[in-house]
Amino acid sequence: MTNTQYSQDTSERIMQAAAEQFLAHGYDATKLDEIVRNAHVSKTAIYKFYGGKRELFIALAEHLTEDFLKHTSEKKSFKIESMAELEMILKNIGRDYLDCVLHPDNLAKFRMSLAMATRVEEVSKKFFYSGHVRLCQFISGYLRAATDAGLTEFKDTEHAASQYLGLLRADTHLKSIFDADYVATAQEISQSIDAAMNIFLYGCTSNRPA
Repeated sequence: MTNTQYSQDTSERIMQAAAEQFLAHGYDATKLDEIVRNAHVSKTAIYKFYGGKRELFIALAEHLTEDFLKHTSEKKSFKIESMAELEMILKNIGRDYLDCVLHPDNLAKFRMSLAMATRVEEVSKKFFYSGHVRLCQFISGYLRAATDAGLTEFKDTEHAASQYLGLLRADTHLKSIFDADYVATAQEISQSIDAAMNIFLYGCTSNRPA
């Protein structure tokens, strides 16, 4: 194993162990010694890669949407030729997004990050800039392509992308965050995606079908 592979493996084991401990015990009750034991690394390795518990928690918050961003990173063909194609792309992004953010582990991480945002302010900043902003930039690529093709009239595509994510979260994600007993059904998720896409494209632009 090369030094690079070893470092990556070590970092991933630390991150996995940290996520399990933070989710199980919360920030205050989590002990670095337990993370060290479960990750099978030395405490020195944690200090080397992250610096300490606070920095490790911030790094964990930064990875909240990483799975989704990795999944979508292969979809970089931003050429759009029809509104039907844009609709399909937005629906697919919406499904990937909601599948990610509604996963029980990610809901727990999100709640934990919200609870810590006022105490570890870097958490909220990392969550916003590493997740939401990057995702808006990605979606913006498709919206710019559609605008360049004369299909839409969005002047600020990143702002528009943010609005689309807000519409997606409006029902299923927010309710899931604040109602621990609620689990969105497949039908509710599909309805949320369809509603978000239709409101976003045809309720906020002049492209409503005849």
